[in-house]
Amino acid sequence: MGRVVQRAVSVAKPGEILGTWFYPGDELPDWADPLVTNETVFIPPGQAAKDPRDHEVESILNETSTATDYKRMNKTRLEELLRDRGLSPNGNKTELIKRLEEHDAATG
Repeated sequence: MGRVVQRAVSVAKPGEILGTWFYPGDELPDWADPLVTNETVFIPPGQAAKDPRDHEVESILNETSTATDYKRMNKTRLEELLRDRGLSPNGNKTELIKRLEEHDAATG
């Protein structure tokens, strides 16, 4: 087996139109390794593979950790957060952010 990928990559054998997908943590088979020329796809030697779900959990935790993150979220996500807190999801994006920030300040 070959090197471990840290980013999703599709590899097609010569003459094939559709490739085979490999995802973070997958080890490339010997036939695919030489076909991938972008070295950033691989986990550097000696570094452990990260579980892609770790990034997802980190992302969810970070997006509710500070008020400034709310500005980067889309309106649909803000509405979900408001519903999760039992608050009204109605209004424009600025109003939703204000409601979330006020709730965060009140609940600590």
